[in-house]
Amino acid sequence: MMETWCAAGALCIDGVGVAKKSAIDIAEALLNGQLTRVMTDYHFPTTELWLVLPSKQMITPAVRLVRDQLKQKVGELRSQLINANQLSEEEWPLSRSPNQPI
Repeated sequence: MMETWCAAGALCIDGVGVAKKSAIDIAEALLNGQLTRVMTDYHFPTTELWLVLPSKQMITPAVRLVRDQLKQKVGELRSQLINANQLSEEEWPLSRSPNQPI
């Protein structure tokens, strides 16, 4: 999957490709101007990001730390993209799920 994004991303950054990617995947390229959004009137359905573990017993302090850092980084990317007018809050709403996806 990463190899596919690298090839697609390189083509997009070189100006010879178009890709539908997660805002998380391309946030830095959008923020630094390497990529430009197209089809801004079309809004793709949102999805949630989940950290899946085999059982609750697997939620160790290390896993909690990874979860918390991931939540913080994704939240920062969301804020940066919204503040830079790359995305709207409607395009990336805050999660309201009772199961707390990350």
